[in-house]
Amino acid sequence: MYDWVYIYEFEGNIRDKIPSLVDEDYIGFWKEADYSFLFFKKGKKNRLEKLHVPFRSELVIRHEDWESGPSLDILNVGRITVHPPWKNPPVEKLLHSIGPAGSRRASHRRKVQKETASPGPARGKPLVHLSF
Repeated sequence: MYDWVYIYEFEGNIRDKIPSLVDEDYIGFWKEADYSFLFFKKGKKNRLEKLHVPFRSELVIRHEDWESGPSLDILNVGRITVHPPWKNPPVEKLLHSIGPAGSRRASHRRKVQKETASPGPARGKPLVHLSF
């Protein structure tokens, strides 16, 4: 395991340069549109700047943050509230549940609790509850 992830962004496709960059700290490569991203366990900025490829940025992030991202919680936007399925939505508000297949069901909380308890892919847990 490692504590930090070092992410380097380049313009263009640098896939052909990867064999010369692989060492014990190399994690991986990602190509997105006209940009390439290299991932390492330790800083490699000085080494990577010598590639003679347009270097755009360096991002250093905790591995824990990279893996999990920010925690999800209840989000209020004006009159609309978005509830992750593990948070209990308020009873008094109209509730829409968006399920795994993108289906939307309008219901009261009591009905949603009954549906989320049902096993099976067609009637699994909703991905999100919306109330307003």
